[in-house]
Amino acid sequence: SSSKSKGAGVLVHSQAKGVIRGNTIVSTDKAAIEVRKQGNPQVLNNKISNCASGILVHSEGMGMLEGNEVHGCVDSQIEIQGSSTAKITDNKLEDGSAHGICIKGDAIVEALSNTITKSSKAAVSLVGTGKVVFKGNKIWLSREQGVQTRGEGNCPRIEANEITECTMAAIDVSEFSDPIVADNVIEKGFGSGLFLHDNGKGTFTGNKIRSCSKAGVICKTGADPLLEGNTISSGKVSGCYIYDGGKGRIMDNIIMGNAFHGIAVRDAGLPLIQDTKLRKNGQNGIFVYAQGKAIIKNCEVRGSGNAGIVVCEQSDAEITGCKIQNSTFEGIWVSEGATAKILECDLRSNKAPLKIDADCNPTMKGNKLV
Repeated sequence: SSSKSKGAGVLVHSQAKGVIRGNTIVSTDKAAIEVRKQGNPQVLNNKISNCASGILVHSEGMGMLEGNEVHGCVDSQIEIQGSSTAKITDNKLEDGSAHGICIKGDAIVEALSNTITKSSKAAVSLVGTGKVVFKGNKIWLSREQGVQTRGEGNCPRIEANEITECTMAAIDVSEFSDPIVADNVIEKGFGSGLFLHDNGKGTFTGNKIRSCSKAGVICKTGADPLLEGNTISSGKVSGCYIYDGGKGRIMDNIIMGNAFHGIAVRDAGLPLIQDTKLRKNGQNGIFVYAQGKAIIKNCEVRGSGNAGIVVCEQSDAEITGCKIQNSTFEGIWVSEGATAKILECDLRSNKAPLKIDADCNPTMKGNKLV
């Protein structure tokens, strides 16, 4: 038991090893446990609270961090710096004033089956060019993002996690970061599910994103992800919102039951939307407006509260091979100076197949209207 130390609670020097197990470390002025260059301890089942930081592994350090409880630290509960190697497993990290886990530089890290609750900053911060696997963790009630990843060459794998009730985005990707994000459950966030901005990239597959207060996916300022095989549902606004130069390939997703639009595109947004099912969204299935652009291919749009697809306000869309049914109003509505190509679409079984305003002259060929 160590308390109120003016330095680290436990300091592992260069090339030292050892097992640090079952200790209680409270209110240290530096890290509760600090591992220096080439130190390689096992850090097991300790209880750490109210320290300057929890467990700090310096550049070129190593370690196995398992079963620890870390609470209320001022800096990150666990921080792994560049060129380090660490395995972080089954820890409980709660109520920190900064990040739950912070990984920097070119560290090699597996973080598995941890629980991170009530972090004041992003629960997980990934910055640098390391090789990171973040799998099977639970993040609850983060006061900022759930996972934040940024920087060119930063390609973590974020898989099979549960991320719930974050104040900001569950997963935030920016600055050319290119993660693989697969099979996560993201729900009940007060922000968006996925927030891609400032040239963020990434491959997002098999995720379930539901009941977010902002759009399930937001894509802006040059972000260009691949979204494939995800389910985006029950959001309080739109399923996807693409604007301000956002791009993206939205392929083979299910987007359903969102209060506003299934997908909204504006302000020079330019996504490819293909093979996607949009069902029972409260307003339009796809809404392209305010000078947005979209390529829409082979989508099924059913049961929209307004029109299936709307293109308006000097926007431009190419709509090919889509099947649009059971819209409350039109299958497709083109208005307010918009341009469109509507090719080989099935627009039967709507209140009206098409509505074209007088100031619009879309190209239409091979569509089924009756």
